[in-house]
Amino acid sequence: MDFNFTEEQTLLENMVTSFVRDNYPWEAREAIVKTEEGWKPENWTQFAELGLLGVPFAEEFGGLGGSVVDTMIVMEQFGKGLVVEPYMPSVVLAGGLISSLGSKEQVESIIPTIISGEARYAFAHSEPQSRFDLYDVKTKCVDFMKLTARVQAAMSKLAIDIRPIEMYDDLYPYVRAMNTSKAKGKEWGGILAELDRIAEAGKSEKWRSEVIDAAKNLREYGFENSMRSEPWGRNSINMSKKKVWAVLLIPFSWIANAPTAIQQYLINRRGEQIKALEFRSTLKVVSAMFIYPLTWTLIAILAGIYSPQFWMGFLGVWTWATFGNRFYGWLQGHLHDHRDALEGRRFWETEGNHDLRKAWTHYIKMIQKDIAS
Repeated sequence: MDFNFTEEQTLLENMVTSFVRDNYPWEAREAIVKTEEGWKPENWTQFAELGLLGVPFAEEFGGLGGSVVDTMIVMEQFGKGLVVEPYMPSVVLAGGLISSLGSKEQVESIIPTIISGEARYAFAHSEPQSRFDLYDVKTKCVDFMKLTARVQAAMSKLAIDIRPIEMYDDLYPYVRAMNTSKAKGKEWGGILAELDRIAEAGKSEKWRSEVIDAAKNLREYGFENSMRSEPWGRNSINMSKKKVWAVLLIPFSWIANAPTAIQQYLINRRGEQIKALEFRSTLKVVSAMFIYPLTWTLIAILAGIYSPQFWMGFLGVWTWATFGNRFYGWLQGHLHDHRDALEGRRFWETEGNHDLRKAWTHYIKMIQKDIAS
């Protein structure tokens, strides 16, 4: 089996490498991310002219008809230059889904606009409260610009802006310890403010030198980026709070999650039969108990049941099934955080990590140091 690139793929790699080398020195990237857009439209236009926006799409729509290997070549070189233009969310993710799952009319009308650079798309696929429940959707496209801003904010979390960019490896442990993937609301605003502070501090040659030395010292004492982030920055007060929630509310969570547990049990035992009877609705009542609004209403009409107790029972079970599952998920999040905190304490208290602990403390102190000092 030949794993070497074809001649065309080698030419593609050389072309993208040349673009990154000529257009993405550190200083140029820093200037781009400081703009209001956070990326450079002129680069996007150049992508279109070079044919990069059409790499994964069929030739009949104006694309290059490339394979996943061709896309990988582009993405690898973009990664080396930390290119900030939305190639992944717009071309690979959104464009790929439209190309694979869209109707013929959608593909014919949308894909050419992506290839030409006229339009950019984003895949809005989850919400913070949904816990991967595809039927728990709160977003409504009332104001397109607000929806677009929300998608942009979500995508920005996937590529944390660490500056000065040449210090990325030295600053990464600190940024990772801020637990950016779980931050929301004011927490996320605080993280962005801290990133801006670091970028400003990076203008000081003294600060940069001290942080680089501290990061080097940290690695010498055994720190690796592959280490889980939980051990870093977990304090005893936070751990105690998680423990209280986790221990006191576990019995309530079992009761609250009973409808979902019954549903999962029956689906695992008679999956196909349950799915055949399932009627998806906005109320999301568990299928295993046969109390979907339509089913419930038909039974009531056929049986001639109009008593208030009947409908109050329906409302009660629906509330139990819907909000009990959310409560259970919220509590499980606290329980996982508590376990992570315990793991962090065990890590810190290990005798062999004494020097590493001192190196980490010094590293944090250097990054948080006031520039004037």
